[in-house]
Order: sequence, then C-alpha cells, then structure tokens
Amino acid sequence: MSELESQKLEEVRRLARTQQKQSKYSSEILRHVILELLKLDVEPSLAKECTEKALNSCDDKENIPSLVKAAYTFALQGKPVKSEPSDNKRETKAKPKYPEGDIRGIVASAKKEKIPAYAALKQAGAIKDDPLGEFLGVT
Repeated sequence: MSELESQKLEEVRRLARTQQKQSKYSSEILRHVILELLKLDVEPSLAKECTEKALNSCDDKENIPSLVKAAYTFALQGKPVKSEPSDNKRETKAKPKYPEGDIRGIVASAKKEKIPAYAALKQAGAIKDDPLGEFLGVT
C-alpha cells in the first residue's frame, strides 16, 4: 500500500474509534438520566423520550444534573414528546363464516341459543345415538 492510502486508513480507524467512544459515553449518560427520571416516578417510555429530547436540546451534554433537570421539565409538561398518534384501540376479531354442517358453526349457534353443544351436535347428526350398536351391526 502506498503511504497516502495507509494514512487515510489510519485516519478512518481513528475517527471510528473516537465515534465509538462518544456513542458509548452518550449511551451511559442516557441510561443514567433515564434512571434518575425513573426514581422521580416518570413512566419508562416517557423518561426515554424526554431524555432524548433533553440531549438534543442541551449544549452541555456532559452535565448530568442539567440533563436530568431538562428531561424532568419535559416530563412535567405532560405533553407527549413524539407527535405520532398511539393506537391503544383493541382490534376486534372478525366472526368466521362456517360452511353448512360444520361442527364449529353448530357449536357456535348452540352457544348463542344457550343450549348444550352436545345436544345441538346430536340433533344435527354429528353424534350418533348408539354408536356401539351401529358398529356391531345390532339394530
């Protein structure tokens, strides 16, 4: 390799190490601020959002008490940090359509009419009256 290429490679490696150290350091600060907010009875998801917003808005990212104060201020405002609407609604299951004579449909209609499933299945012919007699050929 040429000397120029080796210098560029070394520069890239140095930048990568520096960036990795900074991200590790900021993630430790992030965890510490979130833990402080959790001690102040802030919900975990809100604590994370407020901490990230405080990290983005503060100039002094190494001063943990000021970050905690800023994040707690955001949490006390009570406004959701992200503008994405939350879908807390439960989705209802679609009622299945059963073909004619399907035992699942027979049992479902029996439940709806409040009669025992056994009686409905027997009436529909899914359960034999005397299976042993039919098997032995005795009528």
